[in-house]
Amino acid sequence: MLWCVDVTRRGDISEELDAPAATQAAATQPGGPPDPLAVRRRGMHNPNSGVVWKFATTNWSKPGTRNWNLPGAERMNRTMATVAIDPATGLLFVADFSGFMHCLSARTGRHMWTYEMDSPTWGSPLVCDGKVYQGCENGFVYVLEAAGRERLIGRHDMDTVVYSTPVYANGVLYIMTRDKLFAIAEPRPKARPLTVPSTIPATTSATKPFTGVP
Repeated sequence: MLWCVDVTRRGDISEELDAPAATQAAATQPGGPPDPLAVRRRGMHNPNSGVVWKFATTNWSKPGTRNWNLPGAERMNRTMATVAIDPATGLLFVADFSGFMHCLSARTGRHMWTYEMDSPTWGSPLVCDGKVYQGCENGFVYVLEAAGRERLIGRHDMDTVVYSTPVYANGVLYIMTRDKLFAIAEPRPKARPLTVPSTIPATTSATKPFTGVP
């Protein structure tokens, strides 16, 4: 599950608080002892909650659905990545370890689309110049459009696994694979050769030899 939390709040900003003991005791199995799982999961709403939104499944029309019972493409799987937000569009991009890139609204958490990359991902996405760059364990770097509709721009084979996060700095895109660091940039225009005239024209103005005295 992916959480968006208002970090300006103070105190306990958890989504729920522990329920009173009487409420927890009610979570019992018929004719038997309290159900430990039910007791552990029972809580009550926290009026000071800092949760803005949370993303667990791509289909919010199924309330109560356990997301681990859904296909991988329909849920937020475990991840080691951080999110990337495009300030131009307000879209958030996050890749999960199962190989899915999710696009959400950063403000509301609304799911826009999910793209399957067919490979586990370890690094985080990079948003740059209207594009989303993501390296994968299968050795490919995927380039997606940073837009509300899914569109693959390109897929580049780096010849070995990519565990890292792409970095853009000073007009250069850096991608590190398991054993190489690539620096990718637009070709620089070739410098024009300096032309020197074959003969130097004679000076027409009269000059005095320098004597050191003005």
